[in-house]
Amino acid sequence: MDEKEALLSQLKSVHLPEVSAVPAIGWWILLAVIIASVFAGLLWIRRYRARLWQREALQEMARIRSVVTEQAVGTTLADTSRLARKILLLTKPREQVASLHGVEWLQALDGICDRPLFADGFGKLLVSYQYQKDPKVNPSDLDALLDSMDELIHSAARYVK
Repeated sequence: MDEKEALLSQLKSVHLPEVSAVPAIGWWILLAVIIASVFAGLLWIRRYRARLWQREALQEMARIRSVVTEQAVGTTLADTSRLARKILLLTKPREQVASLHGVEWLQALDGICDRPLFADGFGKLLVSYQYQKDPKVNPSDLDALLDSMDELIHSAARYVK
């Protein structure tokens, strides 16, 4: 044998390690992170869609606030009243609230807020001034009513699923 073959005969064959049937821990961690991310994403999408009404109501309130000085007070009160009715119909069954008017309607709005913002507060503007031809309303009272509406929108989120 020559020297080359002698050296080659001393080499041992390569032994491949056995392949485990169980993936390494890093793959399990990656799988858990992916599953948690998908689950969190689905929950976020569900919550985002469920709060669509709230974003639309807040946009409507922003629109009402932006034109409050440009339009008649009666129109502002009518727009605010319409929005309050929509919110009330979202939170309670139609059969309970569709026929409400006057003080009962304001008390139902107070029930959403858990405090008397409407029946004993500036919500009375919605009942007493809305249908007058040219109501004289103090601008600070109108602002307080719009602030109450903002609180109504945020409070209603507890009831709307």
